[in-house]
Amino acid sequence: GGVAVAGRGRLLEITRLRADPRMAYVTGMVSAEEAAHIISRVEEGELLKPSKVVTEDREVGGKTQSADRTSWSCKISVAQDATVRAVMQRAAYLTGLTPQHAEPAQVVHYDHGQEFRLHHDYFDTGGDDSHLTGCRGNRLVSFFVYLNECDGGGKTCFPELGEAFSPKRGAAVCWYNIDRTGALDPRTLHAGEPVARGEKYGMNLWLRERQKNGEAAAPGLATCAACGDLAGPIGLCMCPAQYTAR
Repeated sequence: GGVAVAGRGRLLEITRLRADPRMAYVTGMVSAEEAAHIISRVEEGELLKPSKVVTEDREVGGKTQSADRTSWSCKISVAQDATVRAVMQRAAYLTGLTPQHAEPAQVVHYDHGQEFRLHHDYFDTGGDDSHLTGCRGNRLVSFFVYLNECDGGGKTCFPELGEAFSPKRGAAVCWYNIDRTGALDPRTLHAGEPVARGEKYGMNLWLRERQKNGEAAAPGLATCAACGDLAGPIGLCMCPAQYTAR
């Protein structure tokens, strides 16, 4: 049920999983060489630090460490690394957006037993989130890219959707955190399950509602032949014909 899409130097296979909330699985998001390069960059540069979670406490910069998230992570901007830039360009292309919608990529490392318990990617602290969203809005789309395959555990699970994905090097899971009405979608609650054996490397790609200049632009959108709505290569429209049930 996959759809082949050429995206920034790679042939990607898209499996559109569900229309509501919009979710897809991408095979071949990164090559083995690209994955190895990104892992090597963060290991050799000793860039990884204990991961943090978002908080409304501005005194700690809006982020703090938590027992809910025990991984290590670091940010890499597209200006710092050509490989990361290429992967981010693919994500933007697939969603019909531009790289100007993207945050810096976040590389994450999970050792044995480490996890990220149930959470949402969007900002919703229950308070004033303006220091997090600013002029760019919330996180519209998430990609989680698998950079290696751990020997056990480490699944990305969505309990309210009945979906779970085992790490497979080069693949990515994509989902929309905001529904077609513009509301935050609580059904996108997900977790990175504990690694049972080995280690897990991944990369978070987040695309905001608006570009860095605050403008909303989606130049890559076209009309869906099935329903007439706007659609990107990964299936931005809500048309059921764009998706393949598993």
